[in-house]
Amino acid sequence: MQENNDRREDKTPAENSGSPAQATQKRTFRIFMWFVCAAYLIYLSVKMLGDVRSGAATGSSRTLCIVASIVFCGVSVYLIISAARSAIRAFRETADAIRESDAKDAEEALAARHEEKDEDEGYGYVALEDDGEPAPEETPEETASEEPVPEEPEKKDE
Repeated sequence: MQENNDRREDKTPAENSGSPAQATQKRTFRIFMWFVCAAYLIYLSVKMLGDVRSGAATGSSRTLCIVASIVFCGVSVYLIISAARSAIRAFRETADAIRESDAKDAEEALAARHEEKDEDEGYGYVALEDDGEPAPEETPEETASEEPVPEEPEKKDE
C-alpha cells in the first residue's frame, strides 16, 4: 500500500491529472471554488461590520471584527482577481487550441483537395492493352496528328 502512494508522489502534476479533459474539469472546478470562497468571505466581512455598527460587538471583539473584515475583504478581492485571471487564461488557451485545430483541419482539407485534383486530372481511367498492362499515354499532339479519315459513301447503281 505504501508503494502505491510513493508512485503517485513521484509523478508530475500533469501525469496525475490524467486526460486533458480531466485537467480542464479540475481547473474549472478550482476557479468556481475561488469565486464561491470570495463571495463567502465578502458575506462574512459585511456581517461582521454589521455587528460592529449595530453594537453587538463591543470591546476587543469589536476591534477583532474590524480587522477580520478588512482581512476578509482583501483576501476575497485577491481570490476574485486570481479566479478571473485563471478563467481568462483558460478561455484563451481553449480558443488558441480551437484555432490551431481549425487551422490543422483546413490544411488537411486543402491537402486532400489537392490530392483529389491530382487524381482527377487523369479522370481516374487507365486504358489497358490486351496483355493487361496500362497503355502508354498519348500526348495531345499525337492524337491531333492521327485524325480519322472519313469514309466514302458507297455509290448505288440505279
